[in-house]
Amino acid sequence: MPAGDITDTLVEKLQIRMENPEGDKFTDTMCIKALDYSHVTIAQLLRPEYLSEFQVKDIAQAHTTGVLALADLTNDPLNYGEGVVMVSDDTTDGFFKRTHPSRQRRYESSFLSGDTTNLLYYILAGSIYGSGYTSTDYTVYYLRVPAEMTTDVDPLLNSFYHNIMLNFAEAQLWTANKDLVRRKVKLEEAYSQIEILNAKYEISLGIGITDLNR
Repeated sequence: MPAGDITDTLVEKLQIRMENPEGDKFTDTMCIKALDYSHVTIAQLLRPEYLSEFQVKDIAQAHTTGVLALADLTNDPLNYGEGVVMVSDDTTDGFFKRTHPSRQRRYESSFLSGDTTNLLYYILAGSIYGSGYTSTDYTVYYLRVPAEMTTDVDPLLNSFYHNIMLNFAEAQLWTANKDLVRRKVKLEEAYSQIEILNAKYEISLGIGITDLNR
């Protein structure tokens, strides 16, 4: 399918939903802007398990004594540090365990501190802080901010989520049309769909004290 065809199809569907198939009240450009806003909004609200199409890998990312700025990555991470999925050491291919900055005192213990057999990292103030690394380079797996939708750029979200995209976009355009009742209906429908999807994932807590249940 040529690039942009999915966007064109979504614009046509949105124009029909807006009772504007001739495109006189809302231009196609307005529809694309509304769809693009919806695209990013949904990605920010959905759990990362649903966003495999957004995942990218940056290899050979040089760090300075374990510190790598997120701004140095090839793409902007989605939701900033929350978009980082995994970090690995380029020499050993070992994966780092993510910890929380507020719990760093726990890892000052000689039993828990980061070393070559216990790779750890946390994210603070827009940077990755790793310990136990062997290589001067990281490989970073993360969810990227999607490119802006245009007539030549399709959304990353697959077709399963397009109905939610249309609901959010419709709400945006009803706002512009000052029809707040229809805006409210479409927003509630979109948020309800996202809540149902997110509720299907539950974080399992391990036995004992961990970073998740401490």
